[in-house]
Amino acid sequence: MIYFPLKSRVLIRGVKEHLENGLKEAADYVADHDVLHAPMAGSISTFQEDGGGNWLTLEGEDGNVYQFAHLESYIRTFGWADAQEKLATTGNTGTISTNPHLHIQIKKD
Repeated sequence: MIYFPLKSRVLIRGVKEHLENGLKEAADYVADHDVLHAPMAGSISTFQEDGGGNWLTLEGEDGNVYQFAHLESYIRTFGWADAQEKLATTGNTGTISTNPHLHIQIKKD
């Protein structure tokens, strides 16, 4: 089962708007320093880059890869996470973020 990673689900900008702005297929959700939960069980890794700031990647057993950007801090940085486990706190990191939110990208296998 796949769970939504936040307590609430309020969309700021969807896939269409991302593509219109020259960005990758993704969605942004309202999240002001909220806890990010694992949407499914999987392997965790983290990285940092200028645009998206602090990223967390979760690769599920089905091969799908979920990527989350603009995170304020990590609760987990590597290893295996169970579904709904606390992973990070959302924030406003990176040069292309102007307000706290959660950016989600999903790469299907």
